[in-house]
Amino acid sequence: MKYLIIFLLLLLSFSSLKAKYYAGYGIGYNLIQDPNNLINEDFPSLNLHIENRAKCKVWYGLGLNLADIGRNSEAPLESKFFHYYVNLEPSIRYNFIPNNTINYNFIPYVKTSLLIGFIDVEDNLSDRSLGGTLSIGIAKGFNAFDKCFMIDLNGGYSGINTLYRVDGRQFFETLNVNLLLSVKL
Repeated sequence: MKYLIIFLLLLLSFSSLKAKYYAGYGIGYNLIQDPNNLINEDFPSLNLHIENRAKCKVWYGLGLNLADIGRNSEAPLESKFFHYYVNLEPSIRYNFIPNNTINYNFIPYVKTSLLIGFIDVEDNLSDRSLGGTLSIGIAKGFNAFDKCFMIDLNGGYSGINTLYRVDGRQFFETLNVNLLLSVKL
């Protein structure tokens, strides 16, 4: 947690003071892909994030993703299953709009990110993992309670340990759908 706070402070300090920062949270639903869908059940996740939205087309940010993963009731008892994961997610997002996000009701986008974290498995191997995501989505801004908000719906691919994993461990891949709410700081 200490490293997350330090990273967020660095992220805020290296940007201009006029930058538009949004922070928020959301929920996701993850559909596990073969072969892990025979061992683990599909699962919900919690997402916390902060983004710099100073540029109209390119936004970048940092997220924290948490999930508790259940065992499939039909899985063989001797099979090793994934318990949970915690990921730090630096991301970059490209908005498909001409100039200014303020003038548009809906903002379509594509987003990619790294997933740096831990994925706990029922074995004695290292829990460290490195993966990535690629998703598409649509966002809508609105005002409420004298604040600027944005609601975000996206879906995509997530490979939690596709870039680095311990030898002998399977890839853990999901297709996911996320609903996020953020507010301008």
